[in-house]
Amino acid sequence: MKIRVIVSIFLILLFVTGCSCAFAASTSSIPVIVKADNTCISPFSSSYNNWLNTRTYTPSENQELHGLGLIPAPVDLSGISESATWGSDAQKPAVVGYSLQRSVGNVVPVDTTITTATSSDSYDLRTTGKLTPIRNQGQDGNCWAFASMGSLESSLLPGERDDFSENNEKNLHGFNVPINVGGNDFMATAYFSRWSGPVSESLDPYSYGNSVSPSGLPVEKHVQDVLFIPTRRDPLDNDLIKSAVKQYGAVYSTLRYEASAYTPRTAAYYYSGAGVFNHAIDIVGWDDGYAAGNFNNPPPGNGAFIARNSWGSTWGEGGYFHISYYDTRIGRDNAMFTAQPTTNYARIYQYDPLGWVASFGFGTDTAYFANVFTSEGNDQVKAVGFYTASTNTEYEVKVFTNPDNGPISSSGYSSVQTGTMSLPGYHTVRLDNPVNLKVGDRFSVAVKVVSAGWTTPVAIEMPISGYSQATASSGQSYISSTGAGWTDLTVAYPNTNVCLKAFTVTGSNPVPEFKPTPVPWQKPGIYTPTLLKNYSWFSTPVKTSFQQAYVGTSPVNQTAQTIQSFIEQGTTPTKIQSFIPIPVSSVSTFRADTGNISITTSSGDKYPANVSGVQYENGKSIPIPDLVRAIVE
Repeated sequence: MKIRVIVSIFLILLFVTGCSCAFAASTSSIPVIVKADNTCISPFSSSYNNWLNTRTYTPSENQELHGLGLIPAPVDLSGISESATWGSDAQKPAVVGYSLQRSVGNVVPVDTTITTATSSDSYDLRTTGKLTPIRNQGQDGNCWAFASMGSLESSLLPGERDDFSENNEKNLHGFNVPINVGGNDFMATAYFSRWSGPVSESLDPYSYGNSVSPSGLPVEKHVQDVLFIPTRRDPLDNDLIKSAVKQYGAVYSTLRYEASAYTPRTAAYYYSGAGVFNHAIDIVGWDDGYAAGNFNNPPPGNGAFIARNSWGSTWGEGGYFHISYYDTRIGRDNAMFTAQPTTNYARIYQYDPLGWVASFGFGTDTAYFANVFTSEGNDQVKAVGFYTASTNTEYEVKVFTNPDNGPISSSGYSSVQTGTMSLPGYHTVRLDNPVNLKVGDRFSVAVKVVSAGWTTPVAIEMPISGYSQATASSGQSYISSTGAGWTDLTVAYPNTNVCLKAFTVTGSNPVPEFKPTPVPWQKPGIYTPTLLKNYSWFSTPVKTSFQQAYVGTSPVNQTAQTIQSFIEQGTTPTKIQSFIPIPVSSVSTFRADTGNISITTSSGDKYPANVSGVQYENGKSIPIPDLVRAIVE
């Protein structure tokens, strides 16, 4: 026992001092602390360490008596050292283009790269109806709550106007940090992703100095995705932030606020130092031509973000201000908060109410992690939530029932989902093949991630003195370097869990008996069956010769689909093509999510055909009744 205590204290000291042994997968890899079993924990961010050395547990305010309140997160996503030269030639992350599907909250890769996301020289959310009224945090240290809630509210506009409670978020964040002193986007993500909020402002209104909120208030939205936009590498590395603002809304960001860096006559801000981050705001637009002469201390060039503050509408330009592209602290820590209706899932399974507080790995860019849960109802596992630490992280999610070897079942997995997450953050992956459960069933979710250049790719919740009072039990979370042998995480790190959630809907839905129902179809035209039910594959056998036949999909918010067609079995899939007159042929297409399937024929078609949908699972063909129809003249 004494030895374990000494080792734990030693590890904490290593975290704080930043002593490390590096596995340098690339020049941008973060140093890691390595234990004897080759498991690694990434040290705290330098910003958090600097805060530890200067922290006070009283609300922070500036010389103007406005509240600040940013506490840098322990997690380091900078990819390069804070001491790296600003404006250096450090390699920027190549990011696969992303599209956030609002209806399902899924990050869907597309075949573009966000490098010139917008050609606009200027853009301002104030003119688009995507901002709620300016708020006022008073002298309390709650900027982080206002910035995160402002981003969330903006993402829902203009279609839905909400006023969520910052009071509830900052009072019930659940961390060891005293209330009204400060927080960060990781704390906000933990509060949202565990479904503690958001709640309505009317049920828990903001009050200066207040530290009590009622528990059990109805949650208005489910936050299933939070995107962590990578750090700017130089003053003009702004395309990702601009793209997020234009496509989705206000972006949470952080800065170092000093009154001397603010120009009141133009509501302009430019800080050129290396001080600790102390304030969170929302970026709501930009102006590439904003003149350097608008600042009392002119920056090296033109251009500025438009930012939204939480100091009331009498400050700045109605509560807004410009912040120079050349500011050395803006855009280093960025987040985009999004939300879905609470009807998306009925139940959440989780062991990480405090979310991502440290990063774990095996010294390589590949790691496996899993959680074992017990079903609380006759449910269906529909989705899985987890964090990714780097750009373009490849993942493989598997769901097992009745695990008998740690988190793995000897009978094999019940569902699998693969893909790539283009941006770091918290993500929810919907399963194309949901898994049915009964009350009391044990089930597990296992995830493999590959994060190039990142040696600690697994998000974990663990105790950190003065920050997170995490707890964990054996038999909950497991880790593996290969996916073959698994270790209970609490053996190596007591009171530590992986950040991995499962989402279910109430009631099981077994596949009903396959009974085709003929329906008439006037040709030429488009035949649209009912909505797909999240199956990953379907096929449409064409029983007679067609001059031409196409299969397409129409999912929400996704402009491009790769259509694969098969001419007889065993041939190589290709993109859309015409069918040649052969006795039997079929078309298959990969489904990313829900949508309608459309069969289109040309005016010259003269032959009837049967169209049916088939799901392929573990080598077996299972009919999908929704897609079964007969096509007749």
